[in-house]
Amino acid sequence: MAKHTKKVGITGKYGTRYGASLRKIIKRYEIQQRSRYMCSFCGKENVKRVAGGIWKCQAKTCKKTIAGGCGHCPCHHQPPEEGPGRRRCVNARSNTEHL
Repeated sequence: MAKHTKKVGITGKYGTRYGASLRKIIKRYEIQQRSRYMCSFCGKENVKRVAGGIWKCQAKTCKKTIAGGCGHCPCHHQPPEEGPGRRRCVNARSNTEHL
């Protein structure tokens, strides 16, 4: 049976080398590299990293190749977070207008 890595995950291949803090940093980057991203052309979550800076959509209908971004996909844009600070600001404006 295969060995399991409980805490270290993908960085288990490094064993005890390089120190824990460096392995944690590398873990974040390696997970980011190996994950699938949303394709900006077809809208499916099928973009995978082929090589450094080359990303390809694996969907049958799309098959687009995207260049740029060595560690993370350049097509991956997250909308701005609407955290509690944003809500508080909007609520404060709406309350003053009604007074």
